[in-house]
Amino acid sequence: MQLEASRLIQLRNERQLSQIDLANQLGIGPNQISRYETGQNTPGAEILFDLATFFDVSADYLLGLTDTRRNFSRELSELESRILVALRHGDRLEAIRLIVVS
Repeated sequence: MQLEASRLIQLRNERQLSQIDLANQLGIGPNQISRYETGQNTPGAEILFDLATFFDVSADYLLGLTDTRRNFSRELSELESRILVALRHGDRLEAIRLIVVS
């Protein structure tokens, strides 16, 4: 699934963050943020989870699957949230790995 780049840009701008600021918050390179925002690259499940958590929105919102920003992950444990993000991202092996390792 492709990240909805315009939503990432909007969320970043709402917080008045540069790409460098956001990258530093997530512990990734600023070039990655640029690639996400131009649609050249799609974040993996872990970065998608980190973005959703940082902006307090759902991963579904970032992926353009819903227009509702609310982050329901507060009702789930971190592990449950990561499993759901992996499944929604189509990464069944990652979801299984998370279940087995826990």
